[in-house]
Amino acid sequence: MSTIYRTPDSERLLGERYRALLDRWPSPADRRTLSTSDGDTFVVSSGPVDAPPLVPLHGSSGNAASWLGVAAEWSRHFRLHAIDIPVSPA
Repeated sequence: MSTIYRTPDSERLLGERYRALLDRWPSPADRRTLSTSDGDTFVVSSGPVDAPPLVPLHGSSGNAASWLGVAAEWSRHFRLHAIDIPVSPA
């Protein structure tokens, strides 16, 4: 269990709700977890693979779902990479 959750049930519930929210992504997308020097991070990528990349940066309390409202439009013109904040190893 990650140190940001109080119980295993809270971690599971939040994960389920987040995945349900991402199921509303308005265009076909790839989801993956990337390892970084600061910990693992989750990325949603959509739009043409050969389009110019666009990496929007959300605020400290945001996540990839912050871009649900604009993802369809941006994904028409760019390869959108919506990135979560890395989760540092415990």
